[in-house]
Amino acid sequence: MFFGARFFRDKEFKQQLNLAVGVGIVVFAIVSSQLTSWQGGQEVRRTLLEQGERIAVNLASQSTLALLYASAENANEVVKLTLSFPDVTRVEIRHTSGKPLLVRGKSVTEGNDSLLVDTRVRQAYLESETGDEWRFVAPVLSKSGDSPFEVAERQEEFLGFVRVVQSKATLSHMLARIFLANLMLALIFAATFLYLLRQLASRLTRPITELSEVMTRAEHGETSIRADVSGPKDIRDMATAFNSMIVTLHEREQALRESVTFQNSLLDAMPIPVFYKDREGRYLGFNRAYETFFGATNDQLIGKTAFDISPRELAEIYHAKDTELFESGGIQQYESQVKNTHGLLHDVIFTKAVFSDSRGSIGGLIGTILDITERKRMEQERLVHLQFVESLDRVNRAIQGANDLEKTLRDVLQAVLTIFDCDRAWLFYPCDPDAPSFRVPMEVAKPEYPGAGILNTDVPMPPDMAQNLREALESADPVTYIVGTGRPINQVSAEQFGVKSMMLAALYPQPGKPWAFGLHQCAYPRAWTAEDQRLFQEIGRRLADGLTGLLSHRDLQESEAKYRRIIDTANEGIWMLGPDTMTTFVNARMTEMLGYSADEMIDRPVTDFMFAEDAPEHLIKMEQRRQGVSDNYERRYRRKDGRTVWTLASAAPIFDGKHQFMGSFAMFTDITERKQAEEELKRANTELERQTLALTRTNADLQRFAEVTAHHLQEPARRMATYAIRLTKHIGDRLDDAEAKLSLEFINQQARQQQALLRDVERFLASDQPRGKIESIDARQTVARILTRLKDRIREAGAEITVDNLPPSRIDLPRLDDAFSIVLDNALIHGRCEHTLRIRIEGELQDGKALYSISDNGPGVEAQYRERVFRVFERLTSDDHVNGTGIGLAILRRIAESCDGRAWIEETPGGGCRVLFELPVGEPH
Repeated sequence: MFFGARFFRDKEFKQQLNLAVGVGIVVFAIVSSQLTSWQGGQEVRRTLLEQGERIAVNLASQSTLALLYASAENANEVVKLTLSFPDVTRVEIRHTSGKPLLVRGKSVTEGNDSLLVDTRVRQAYLESETGDEWRFVAPVLSKSGDSPFEVAERQEEFLGFVRVVQSKATLSHMLARIFLANLMLALIFAATFLYLLRQLASRLTRPITELSEVMTRAEHGETSIRADVSGPKDIRDMATAFNSMIVTLHEREQALRESVTFQNSLLDAMPIPVFYKDREGRYLGFNRAYETFFGATNDQLIGKTAFDISPRELAEIYHAKDTELFESGGIQQYESQVKNTHGLLHDVIFTKAVFSDSRGSIGGLIGTILDITERKRMEQERLVHLQFVESLDRVNRAIQGANDLEKTLRDVLQAVLTIFDCDRAWLFYPCDPDAPSFRVPMEVAKPEYPGAGILNTDVPMPPDMAQNLREALESADPVTYIVGTGRPINQVSAEQFGVKSMMLAALYPQPGKPWAFGLHQCAYPRAWTAEDQRLFQEIGRRLADGLTGLLSHRDLQESEAKYRRIIDTANEGIWMLGPDTMTTFVNARMTEMLGYSADEMIDRPVTDFMFAEDAPEHLIKMEQRRQGVSDNYERRYRRKDGRTVWTLASAAPIFDGKHQFMGSFAMFTDITERKQAEEELKRANTELERQTLALTRTNADLQRFAEVTAHHLQEPARRMATYAIRLTKHIGDRLDDAEAKLSLEFINQQARQQQALLRDVERFLASDQPRGKIESIDARQTVARILTRLKDRIREAGAEITVDNLPPSRIDLPRLDDAFSIVLDNALIHGRCEHTLRIRIEGELQDGKALYSISDNGPGVEAQYRERVFRVFERLTSDDHVNGTGIGLAILRRIAESCDGRAWIEETPGGGCRVLFELPVGEPH
């Protein structure tokens, strides 16, 4: 089919005409011959069918005696007579049971009995038909007892039936002869007609061929070519129009070349990557920033699609988003990823918008790329670190200030269960592979995965569990086990408790033997990440410190209150001061925090380890201790090596039995990492604010670019309209071709439409900023001026407009004028109907805003489209004769939202459309 169409298209007009008409006449001849032969065949067929039935009836009427006396000899003569008819090839006489009495003719098989026939049938009929023959059946009837002495007449008796087989040979021969005769006559007529047509076509196509050759040369790039203005008048007119068209096209090409050069220079000057595609997703061009970002040149990318240059999973995302943008229009922004030619994956923000072709349809899209890879990486690192610090802080809060071993361990394990989202967290004692038994003093699990149920009960130590404990003691880091791998779960954990993954670490609290701290994942085999292991190890260290204090508290609970307080908080730094505010005691944790030995700190004031600027506040707090005030606060100290240590202090006064001030003690938690994380968070926020500011500047540059582009594109549109008017004035009176005149009118119309579109684009871009002084404006006066300006259009539409109360609005006058003008313009364009168009303008004060509405009795807007019409370039009609750019309602909404208001559409009670918008309320005039 493709070859035939291409072969026909490559022929000259004269050849195409001869070939098309010739084929049409031959097809007509064949079809008409076939139709004529078919009609004649139908007549012959009816005749032969009637003949066959008559033959069968005649045979049946003469076979009565043969069937009555079962004597085949009585029917021999009539059978011979029947077989002598043309095309009769077989005759059968059969009893009612179907048993043959006499069968003669082609393909006779004596032992082959026919099926029974309906004995109620009283006339001949066509039994069956094949491609070669007809089979007719006629009943053989007899009136028995036909005696003149019988009073009642007896009914006919069914004696049997006859069958006559008649060939279709005569019918086939007649059809062939009729078809051939008609076909010969049609072909003779076709040959004569083609000869005359060929002579006429030669005379008609010669001038057109000469003009076509000139057009072909112009198509190949000859700009100085001109057609010869001679020959018949219509050919002269075509040549003149062609010459004018060449001159106009040359001028337009020059203007277009200048415009394209300017736009390319502007795009290449932009620092962000810019690309544009056609409607099929093929890349049309890029700026230099895109080439640098993607690592490829224009020549390597133009004409390709996203599926040619990007991984398929990313290309499918781009294609889906492009399809969505082509369907919805407007501006689209989303986050995705881009992989360049070097294999580097970037996190980016795409910003895309559609553009229109010369016909006003969507021709493709233009987009920009903002690389946010570094920002995403910093955000991810910040979130991971923040989560790490928050998890440790949660464990610290569970341990800090605790003096009950069981409650503290349960709170810590519950926090661990939540932090890791695992199925079971537990403490195992002792972590001794050589011990004969072990004990689980504390375990927390999800309800669907209950634990061992053996808390504080000695259980025999299995060998494979002993090996797990040995590995934990030998490793400085947590050890992990996963079912189905080279490090499987021990048999007890896997079979009895359904464990699929386990992480284990040895803890070394003082005093006593090591403990085992572990997590179970039962729902699925979990691969523990490096971050999971680091967090688990840090929690284990803090838990070991907590166990040290809690176990010491349990062992020394009968000691003096001073040492009980110290042991209760042994997991934190302890600092005790005497009544003279000199240091009397520090624990190992406190010396570890500050890097001094206990001897270096005893008998020295706290201010020796502080920053000078913090000393006055410390003295105030010491005075509070003397007054019996306890306090919690943050305090920084200077370590011996010069580094800063941030602590969370919990301080309380010490009084003797006579309520004499004996000093104070405080517990200190090292929160340096948390403070560092806060500082990093502040730096990250600062960087994020810097990037946000850069993005704001980029968006402002893009808006400025769009405004400048819309402004500069009006000049080519103005030129197009000017040249169309000039061309109409110069050659319009000489053009007899209605299509050429229509083309000139279309060019002029499209130029005006483009100018209107660019003006609306500029209005849209400026609609969120005041274009004049913000003041209280009388809306009624504004509407009155608009109605005066539109009086000709109102009269043309035959509209009746009613203006009710309109509250004043505090806004600049140009944008208020735009808001009412847009809605009135829409009502006059789209509100036309069979009856008189009625438009009502009214307003009221509602929720502290001025609410205005313009309603009409036109066709209205269906509910599913009332939000869609506020999008940019969104129109509910594709009729080019209906004015409008599809931006008006988008401008209205942008004006309302820039004033903290909104705009929407409702249906009026009697049908039609009602547009509402909110603006700030002004002062009454």
